[in-house]
Amino acid sequence: MPMSQAQEVQEQQPQNLFEEAEDELTGTKDAVGFEPDEKGVYHWIYAMDMKKDKSILYFILKIMGIIMALMYVILVFLIARNHGSIQDAFTLLEIFVPVFLVVVVICYFSYWLTSLGMGGTYYMQYDMEEEGVRFSRTEEQAKMTEGIGKAMALTGALTRNYGLSIASEAGGTNEMYSKFDEVRRITIDRKNHMIGLKHLVMYNMVYADDPYFEGIADYILKRCVNAKIVIKE
Repeated sequence: MPMSQAQEVQEQQPQNLFEEAEDELTGTKDAVGFEPDEKGVYHWIYAMDMKKDKSILYFILKIMGIIMALMYVILVFLIARNHGSIQDAFTLLEIFVPVFLVVVVICYFSYWLTSLGMGGTYYMQYDMEEEGVRFSRTEEQAKMTEGIGKAMALTGALTRNYGLSIASEAGGTNEMYSKFDEVRRITIDRKNHMIGLKHLVMYNMVYADDPYFEGIADYILKRCVNAKIVIKE
């Protein structure tokens, strides 16, 4: 998720990250600050103020930028392979820049429309167990984001921006499950209350409020034994 450029990123080992917070919280090994249900599953809901926190919007814009950059590089490679000129590459860039600006406008408008439809608050529901954590949306919000996702996908198809179409359809998914032993990288972002779980082709964002953030992060870190840890301060 895009953050301030002034933020410093460093890698650390999981077992040393939250020892102090863990002791202050409860002094127990796997406490997250609240009790699990009878099946050992932790449940919580995070309410994001969409007007103040635009981290999801910035993440979408970053993905769109990466997709379009990759498309441009591939096309430039094909131009060079077919003995095209440098001028051809610049001409292609002149096409890509306004298309990307259109995508940015569409993303901002869609985000504003989503925020308006949800009353400015986006509710994220999480269910965390020993093997992984699941993110899901309420039925009402799932329908809202699904409709906007389809609108963005249609716009992407009309402008022949298939990267936008694919990303929009993926955004319509009602839930996402991260299996801890399949997580490749974890990003701890305390400022935005976010724990990013990166898989091979998936990125799951786990949000939690301040009283429980450290405990939940500690729980996840101890089980993602194959993941690299990135801390954003």
